[in-house]
Amino acid sequence: ETLFPKGDEVPVRIYRPRREPRVEPKVVKRKYPQPTGQWKTEPKREEKPDLKTEPKSETETRPTETVVDLDLLRREGDDAIARQDWDKAIDCFGRILATDASRWEAELGLVFALCNKGQDLDRAGPILERLVAEHADVYFVRLASGFYWVVRGEGKKALAEMTAALRINANGREAIVWCMEIQLGLAQGKRRDLQSVVSETSRLLAGSGASFWEVYWSRGRAHNALGQWSEALRDFAKVEELAGGSWADVHAQRARSYYNLRKFELAVKEVDQAFATEG
Repeated sequence: ETLFPKGDEVPVRIYRPRREPRVEPKVVKRKYPQPTGQWKTEPKREEKPDLKTEPKSETETRPTETVVDLDLLRREGDDAIARQDWDKAIDCFGRILATDASRWEAELGLVFALCNKGQDLDRAGPILERLVAEHADVYFVRLASGFYWVVRGEGKKALAEMTAALRINANGREAIVWCMEIQLGLAQGKRRDLQSVVSETSRLLAGSGASFWEVYWSRGRAHNALGQWSEALRDFAKVEELAGGSWADVHAQRARSYYNLRKFELAVKEVDQAFATEG
């Protein structure tokens, strides 16, 4: 081919190199020993795309989110409290609050579990303070607040909260029992305070719906502390009747009553039963 430039320049001939015929190199196929047994591999097959299937939509390819059943967690937390499995209860109520922080019932369950476990009381305190401010007329909120102060060792504050719970529900068994126990603990051998416990428990037992063995148990110990041995024995017999049996503490208190009544054989028998029951 000839290229003709503009002007009087000498034409320049452009040469193209001659193409030599391509010689394919000779390939020597070598045979290698094939693996045998469990190490033998199958040749990979090339997967062809299935043109019939439609591409997945965005919703199908998006990873599914785990849906938390809050009501189920609430039931599991309540069951854990009934079994006194405090770690399980703390986990359940904590997961509920992590999903929905507005569920104050879960906060109440969490506080109750923390107090029973005796740990993280500094965490439970602010929660209870807010619950009492927002739900002061809820029986179990005031009951939990009273129990919190029991664990803290603040008897007077605990009694005030339990009394507030009783004003909401006069027949609340838990509040009645704790009021008696706290008053008995605060008495510390003071005759006047012990007599107040006896009077208060007698008033409760005279009312309807308050015939709980725990109340008889509190009054019986108050009778023993006051030296009223026969009255104490009657209360302890009622405890055994309502509770469906007795335990080491009951036998120990009855042994004290019998001993002071100079019924030594019965006192020794009660001591033996106390050791047998505890063992």
